[in-house]
Amino acid sequence: MRIAALALIALLCQEKALFEEKFAGKLSDGWSWLREDAAGWKVDGGALSIKAQPGKIWYKTKTAKNVLLRKSPAQGTADAPVSAEVTPSSAASTCTSTKATS
Repeated sequence: MRIAALALIALLCQEKALFEEKFAGKLSDGWSWLREDAAGWKVDGGALSIKAQPGKIWYKTKTAKNVLLRKSPAQGTADAPVSAEVTPSSAASTCTSTKATS
């Protein structure tokens, strides 16, 4: 009985994702691009692929392309985790994200 109670407490205490992108054919509403290069990204097979391009997002030099943005679904705190699973593809300049959560 004690083990069942502990398992129930552990199950109830699990954090749920506020947002999860499934990359099902297209990006969900709410995403926006900063200096989009439409030929440099695609959604295919449940994954987002973005071609890495040179550029900076530091101080006054803002030249990075294909920066994908989304507002947080809730007010953040220093303790609020953000995670993204990234898998490098076979092409040296491309990474594929299979899941985005915040």
